[in-house]
Amino acid sequence: MKIYNSVDFITDIKHIIEQARKQAYSSINTLMIQSYWLVGKRIVEEEQGGASRAEYGKALLKNLAAELTPVYGNTYSVRRLRDYRQFYLYFKDIEIWHSRVPNL
Repeated sequence: MKIYNSVDFITDIKHIIEQARKQAYSSINTLMIQSYWLVGKRIVEEEQGGASRAEYGKALLKNLAAELTPVYGNTYSVRRLRDYRQFYLYFKDIEIWHSRVPNL
């Protein structure tokens, strides 16, 4: 029976777990940012389809927030939806988004 140095063994296992967690958190953050960008894009597309954009946009965000907030929490409040729209407008080009946002 081979005897392992338990301190090194435990340290290695902890390192493996921590690295996996960091990668998972990074992936989750990237996916959530992408979803916010896509939500912003969809909001802009919907607003531009309306005849009276300004008034329709206010009602659109209010109604959307009323539907999403009970299900997903304050991450989809009117204010946050405005932020997602602005985020999309700032980074309209998906290639720029992919090259810049992960570095934020």
